[in-house]
Order: sequence, then structure tokens, then C-alpha cells
Amino acid sequence: MRRVYRTVRPFLKGELSTLLIGLLCLFFVDGFQLLMPRIIQHGVDALSYGRATASLMLKLAGFIMLLAVGVVVTRFFWRYLIIGISRRMENECGCTITSIYYCFLRHGIRSTKSATLWRWRLTTSMQLE
Repeated sequence: MRRVYRTVRPFLKGELSTLLIGLLCLFFVDGFQLLMPRIIQHGVDALSYGRATASLMLKLAGFIMLLAVGVVVTRFFWRYLIIGISRRMENECGCTITSIYYCFLRHGIRSTKSATLWRWRLTTSMQLE
């Protein structure tokens, strides 16, 4: 694990703030998604106890829509930031997924699971190109 970290560390030095912002966006996405069932639960409880009004239901629907917009925006940014780091690393290395796969095989990925995953990614990327 340390060998992998030492290999990746030079690439992540300039990207640390981007990575942290991307992770923060990821945590916000998860938080927003955890809040939605609570809002629905509140609405169902209000309906079952007979306290539901049209204004309460509209307010809850508005909160859900606001959370949905928040999920969309923060999901876009975490994907853009975190996946963008890997793309910049690829471009900086001047390598493609094919060369990365063979490099990992040469330097000792012995796990069958990892090798199978990389083989799948390699064939998938070749089909897309």
C-alpha cells in the first residue's frame, strides 16, 4: 500500500485542495440523500395522524425538490473534481489505460480480482475508442 501511495503522491501534491473539495461535495451528496427519507417520513406521519394540510405537503415537496437540486449539483462537482484529477494524472503521465494496465501487471498486481478488473476496464475502454 505504501508503494502505491509513494507512486501517486507526486501527482496529488498540486491536487490536494481539489481532492478535498471533491470529497466535501461527496459528503454533501450523501447527507442530502439521507435527509430525503426523513422528509417523506414526516409527510407520511402527518397524513396518518390527520395533521396534513396542503401547505405542509407543498412545503415538504419543495424541500425534496431543493434537496434533489442539491444532489444534482454536488454530484456533478464531486465527479468533475475527483475524476478530473485522474484524467489530469493520465495526461501528465502521457499514458493511456492500456499502458497503465500493463505497467501494473509488470510491477506486481498479483491479485486475481485486481487483474480481472483491469482487464475488464481495458476491454471496455478499447470498445469505446
